[in-house]
Amino acid sequence: MMVRRFPPPWSVEEQSACFVVRDHNGQALAYVYFEDEPGRRSAANLLTRDEARRITANVAKLPGFCSGTNAALNLRGALLDMVYQAKAGRQFRAPQPAA
Repeated sequence: MMVRRFPPPWSVEEQSACFVVRDHNGQALAYVYFEDEPGRRSAANLLTRDEARRITANVAKLPGFCSGTNAALNLRGALLDMVYQAKAGRQFRAPQPAA
C-alpha cells in the first residue's frame, strides 16, 4: 500500500485575509485569499469570504476523493470546478470515485 504524502484528515484554518487548508501533520496545502471590502475585491478580482470558505471546506474533503494513478488530474479538475461553482454561487459536489 502506498503511503500518503499529505495524510488526512485535512482541516481549514481562517486567517485575516485567507483560509488555509492543512493536512493532519499541520503542513499548509492551500491558501485561498479573500477580500471583505467590495471596492477592493472587484478591482483585484478576489473572492468573497464566503466563496473562499466554501472552496477550502471542499478542498479539505478531497483526500477521500483523489486516489489511484490519475489523482493529480482529478485534484486539478476538482479544484477548478470548485472555483467556478463558488463564483457562480453554487455548492460543489465532488464526482463519485470510479469503482
